[in-house]
Amino acid sequence: MRKVGYIIPLSLLTGVALTLFTGFKPGNSDCIKEVQGLYKTMLAQRPATDGKQVYYVNYTVRTVSRDSLNDGIGESTIEMWMAGKRMHLKSAEMEIYQDEKEVFTVLPHNKMLVRSDRLAHADNTRGEQVALFQDTLFALSTVSQCQTIGRHKRIVLDVDAAGQQLYQIKQMRFDIDIEREMIRKVRVCYTNSYRSSIPSMNNTAYVEYIVHDLSYDYKGRIKLRAVAGMFLDGNGRPKTAYADYELVDSRFEANKTTFEPYVK
Repeated sequence: MRKVGYIIPLSLLTGVALTLFTGFKPGNSDCIKEVQGLYKTMLAQRPATDGKQVYYVNYTVRTVSRDSLNDGIGESTIEMWMAGKRMHLKSAEMEIYQDEKEVFTVLPHNKMLVRSDRLAHADNTRGEQVALFQDTLFALSTVSQCQTIGRHKRIVLDVDAAGQQLYQIKQMRFDIDIEREMIRKVRVCYTNSYRSSIPSMNNTAYVEYIVHDLSYDYKGRIKLRAVAGMFLDGNGRPKTAYADYELVDSRFEANKTTFEPYVK
């Protein structure tokens, strides 16, 4: 997606900021604690593993390169439903379905269906890694902006030299919805030396995560089912709707000997 933005003079932005924003507190550690607290609050309200509640989030990931006028701005809007161990993630580029045993990834543009194992320890490990990453990064940051306007608050954290070397991140910006007690938008700005495992991302200036809708007890029409029976017939072949898809089985060899598509 290619977009061209307007360039607004810095003096105008500064004047607007001084007029509209209040509560500017450089170096205020309470602002860091506020962001950390919101993370913990949002994670604590995620549904229990019994699957009775459905967690739903609709968000956009926007990737901006250092030369966005030529490279364009990458943008993808994602919806995710989660209940217990089951999950459905949907975007224009792909869909992911997960249950207690395995994961199916649908890539419509590539006509590819990928079947893989769901690692039982992945959820806990990922959560621990994220918590460690956040705590360490916050500890290596100072507050450069802490501003409130109406029901919204913006907190900007500048990462010190050690943090930049460790994480290749130089700044993080959080836009908070005070009334809903949630982080509405996060912007992560990378250093000029940033290198990604995905070569095309090496020129990234920043990535934004924008939350449009969030529910800890979703009441819409959604049923998270066992996934194999959604895509494969009784013989383990793609169903009619996916007959022209290439099936890639990336499960561990020990798990390829059994097929249980209709487990409820």
